[in-house]
Amino acid sequence: LTFRTVIRLRNNYAPQDIHCIMEQKHKDLLLDKRLEITSDLRFRDIRRHLINSGILNGDNLDEIENQQTREGQANALLDILPTRGPNAFAVFREALHHRYPH
Repeated sequence: LTFRTVIRLRNNYAPQDIHCIMEQKHKDLLLDKRLEITSDLRFRDIRRHLINSGILNGDNLDEIENQQTREGQANALLDILPTRGPNAFAVFREALHHRYPH
């Protein structure tokens, strides 16, 4: 790895991203509930929680917010979450519970 690559990795990914990925059962659940999530979720409602928890970085945020529709943003988020480490599912669930308490 070049110095530039190492710096980019350090700036764009939390340490858990390099070593771990989301558990398969959580990936499967996100896939099974994808249509329901994308039809109901507004990314802006949980954005701050995911950023403050370190689950999303600036590049992730740009990728999500560059989507033109609410559904597109939710789909982009669901594509990114499985790559954001073993805590991503729990933090996502916590953000949903906090914003959508029922």
